Amino acid sequence: MKIDAYTHIFPKAYWERMLRVVPDGRDMNKRVRAIPSIVELDARFRIMDQFGDDYRQVLTNGSPPIETFPEKSTVELARIANDGMAELVSRYPDRFVGFAASLPMNDIDAACAETSRAIESLGALGVQVFSNIILMGI
Repeated sequence: MKIDAYTHIFPKAYWERMLRVVPDGRDMNKRVRAIPSIVELDARFRIMDQFGDDYRQVLTNGSPPIETFPEKSTVELARIANDGMAELVSRYPDRFVGFAASLPMNDIDAACAETSRAIESLGALGVQVFSNIILMGI
């Protein structure tokens, strides 16, 4: 089995809420809107099929990070993203083997609570933490 462990997707409900929160997205938000497979499952499945019947994905939320959205919406966005990821994994176990939970990193208490909920209740394999820090080996 081939497992792609870092594939970006926006569950449909998350996508729709994100577009309402930031309808005039710029930079990375604008760029991801031009990638059909980030939200359209048929487009994603066509790409996946090119890698054979034993190809699976671990899902992660795409950029931009949730904490870059207006603060009042981040807890809700994380919950919607994680519920959507869990639903996709449950509905398509032959395509998706798991997901990394999204967190509202601008609210640490909420991020800790969402970590517990996503792992214990939704079955997340771990969490995704965005960073602009680059580590280089010597």
